[in-house]
Amino acid sequence: MKTQLRSLLAGGILACSPAFAQTTISSTLSTDNVVLCTAPVADEIQTLCAGAKVGNIAALTNTGAVVKWYLVGIVLQQIPVTQEISDGSRYGVTQTVDGCTSPMTYVTVNLTGALDAPAGAGTQDFTTGETLADLEITIAEGNTVKWYTRNAALEYTLAQTSLVLTNGTTYYATQFNGTCESDYLPVTANEILSTGNVVLKNLSVYPNPATAVVTINGKDIINQVVVSNLLGQKVLTQTNNATNAQVNIAALTAGTYALQVYTAQGTATVKIIKQ
Repeated sequence: MKTQLRSLLAGGILACSPAFAQTTISSTLSTDNVVLCTAPVADEIQTLCAGAKVGNIAALTNTGAVVKWYLVGIVLQQIPVTQEISDGSRYGVTQTVDGCTSPMTYVTVNLTGALDAPAGAGTQDFTTGETLADLEITIAEGNTVKWYTRNAALEYTLAQTSLVLTNGTTYYATQFNGTCESDYLPVTANEILSTGNVVLKNLSVYPNPATAVVTINGKDIINQVVVSNLLGQKVLTQTNNATNAQVNIAALTAGTYALQVYTAQGTATVKIIKQ
């Protein structure tokens, strides 16, 4: 019976013990295979933002490994990465590769206070040509502001401050202190009367949505047309010298763009959709 027990234990060690594997079957086990049973690498104490999830804990694991997280207490409890972290709690993580489960790595997590969203009016006026940088919000000293747009699927995309504002569009601002980021402050842009509005009233842009060519007709000479994406990046620039222009957007990916029309009387911005 003792001989059988020793055999079973030896078999178990062969499956998951790098040391035993190296000394016993070094001729058939590669260095890469030995590494499979190593524990994840993580700092023993980590500081995260309030509201952080278990998946936010930093731990280095092998590519393709099955990673499991545990709440360490009187009872070891496996938990999902989506579970919110409890301040001061201790967590454990293992990785399994090719049936070999590593030892557990332990991490104690401390939480910092959550940042408040930036302060600012929910609706703000702008004139044609102004950008996200022209919107007025207040953040804590030393913090930086981040601007986002949001699509129909409610997904946020980081935007450049050079993004040209469009009437009726809601933008989202957060403040960031280098470690934590606040909740979103929604700001809806409202275009007010300006030279650009006069130009806009005299413009017709069609078809919209469009798949290839967009035609622009106006009262004044159109000097230039610029198309930018929702991140404020210019994707197309076209010079012109007539009261009408045709802009080929066939090469652009499907989505929403800002079309800026430049005339001697001012600038107008029109939101167009590429199908």
